[in-house]
Amino acid sequence: MNVPLDKEVLLIPPKVNVSLRGGVEKLAQISSNDIKVNIEFGRIESDTLGFVIPEYIIPEETTLLKTEPQKLQYIIKNKQ
Repeated sequence: MNVPLDKEVLLIPPKVNVSLRGGVEKLAQISSNDIKVNIEFGRIESDTLGFVIPEYIIPEETTLLKTEPQKLQYIIKNKQ
């Protein structure tokens, strides 16, 4: 989120697996579009470890059980 126009961020890996807990009917209605994974560019810029932990926004009435991987590496590139 909020990546400057002159930059590009590549996340490694580019996908995460998310496990949720909730009622059967609620889980049956959820699609991958209902789960948001965010990383603020400012957190990447200020990072000193080489990885970041994303923020997950999940549907109401569900609980986040597990994410794989838990940390994401990144590459910041200048756009040309």
